[in-house]
Amino acid sequence: MYKQLPDASDDVLAFQVSGTLSKEDYQAILPMLTHVIDKHGSVNLLVKAESLTGVEPSAVWEEIKFDAKHLSDIARFAFVGDAAWIGGAVMLCKPFVGDARHFKASETEEAFHWVEGAASAA
Repeated sequence: MYKQLPDASDDVLAFQVSGTLSKEDYQAILPMLTHVIDKHGSVNLLVKAESLTGVEPSAVWEEIKFDAKHLSDIARFAFVGDAAWIGGAVMLCKPFVGDARHFKASETEEAFHWVEGAASAA
């Protein structure tokens, strides 16, 4: 399940994810990302994953299809959460995005500032 968090600017998207992400969640999120990319050439993304328990295989396929076209269009990616696997996920993203960082849940405000800084500097 996802919930869109308030954006700081036009080229920043922020989501809180929890439970198990479904194909339907991705089908709702990905057009928002594509819209910002089409409008600005890139997107700055924050994902807050404090209680994410999994991703359905059909959702992974939706992400792979998006990534094949747009992963290099993500200028900054902040992944917020305390789960040990998040650091590894960020390391996997680093070669494909402009910049990716892992922030602990207690650093959520810092993560927003970091992503917003990319937006205002662009």
